Amino acid sequence: MTRIDSDGQARPAGQPRGGKGRARPGSRRGPDFVCIGAQKAGTTWLFDNLEIQDGIWVPPEKEIHFFNAVCPHEELLGVEELPFPHGLARYRPLVRRPARATLRWLRRFHNEPRSTAWYHSLFANEFSQGKLRGDLTPAYSTLDERGVAFARRVLHPGVRVFLVIRNPIERTWSAIRMMHRWQGQEISKSNPDAILADFRRPSQRLRTDYARMIRAWTHQFGDRFRVFLYDDLTADPASFLQEVAQFIDLPGDLRHDRLGARSNAAPNRLPIPPELEAGLEEEFRDSIEELDTLVPGVAARWAR
Repeated sequence: MTRIDSDGQARPAGQPRGGKGRARPGSRRGPDFVCIGAQKAGTTWLFDNLEIQDGIWVPPEKEIHFFNAVCPHEELLGVEELPFPHGLARYRPLVRRPARATLRWLRRFHNEPRSTAWYHSLFANEFSQGKLRGDLTPAYSTLDERGVAFARRVLHPGVRVFLVIRNPIERTWSAIRMMHRWQGQEISKSNPDAILADFRRPSQRLRTDYARMIRAWTHQFGDRFRVFLYDDLTADPASFLQEVAQFIDLPGDLRHDRLGARSNAAPNRLPIPPELEAGLEEEFRDSIEELDTLVPGVAARWAR
């Protein structure tokens, strides 16, 4: 497996990354690592697999949506609604994690006003018990430079941030299928031009602009930011999980109970129509070439 550092350099799997060690999790505020996406690039699978590790605590709700709510990209102002549940649905995580601490966390998450102090409190030791703490919110990938700079001010200096990128044609097709399911529509009845129009909406386009993401987050976080490839997750899930664990400094052996989980998978994986695939190839040609200057070799890899 190969990993891609924030400077765009490929390193062999297992090769240590430079940098000083970090302080104990309990001595800092907020999460110790943040996964910013990409949407439909295995982040739910990753959440499911990190949740069961002895040294990690992740929130009962997978996605916090703090930075994109407080400091959203200007193109999404008034366009994108945050997917927070209502009514009894707010307490659905209790089924997965039945405990009083879960109930306290959910009350704090849903009922208290959002602020930097509120965000930090969601990762307090009363919940995390001194473990490594993580925030996995793919919508953070939509942040512009202003939002990423805000995130750097809020997050502690030792935080690790990473992004998982997926072939943009596959990611877009998966995201649009998901959007149609949410709206109760049959994507097989939509024409390619209408689907391309959906892709060109800011909420979708920004989620596949990987070069913009990498530049913005590298500028603010330097070598504490890293890019992983979804291709590696599908090829060797155990090695991919190990690579992420190394990057976030998770000690000890990993549990592999959920490696085969089909997390958030579509019930019907329709193949992309050829005419739509051709349209998306044209849409992404320039952006993939630009990305290849930051993640060398990715264009040839996706072309295969």
